[in-house]
Amino acid sequence: MFDRSRLREQTATFEAEFVDCVFLGRVRNMNFWGRPADRDQAVLGRGHNDFTGNDFTAAELDDVSFRHIDLRAQRFPGLPGYALLDRIAERASSVLPLVDSWPDEKHRQEARSALEFLADTARAWTDDQALVSPASLGRKLPPALREELFDAFRRTSSDTSGG
Repeated sequence: MFDRSRLREQTATFEAEFVDCVFLGRVRNMNFWGRPADRDQAVLGRGHNDFTGNDFTAAELDDVSFRHIDLRAQRFPGLPGYALLDRIAERASSVLPLVDSWPDEKHRQEARSALEFLADTARAWTDDQALVSPASLGRKLPPALREELFDAFRRTSSDTSGG
């Protein structure tokens, strides 16, 4: 159990495996890797890291990414702050008309950049799935716009969390 363990700024978890762990409190600036680095695979004797059954439901996730990990095999916090969603690239395209309707160009650009980054990383790292929060859709957006975009984004098609 990681109970308020001050997990932060761990970007190189290439060799770590996490199975049935419970994360409590704030987890910040973390990259969890489902594959060892190429140079380490022979030494470790494996081409993937076990990452399954982990419980993040009581964690506050701040700038946390999951790379080459089956997100459906984990438990995450749900609404109102998070949603585990599929078809991220499709959803990003679907909400662009909403973004384009906003009067402030700075806000439109922030949202477009966040959506593009989210879609690109979801395609590359998690089979077009992502744990999405309002902050992941544009940290510099005013809170009301982040919430509006998060609501539209998660409603564009079915989410994989059932919630």
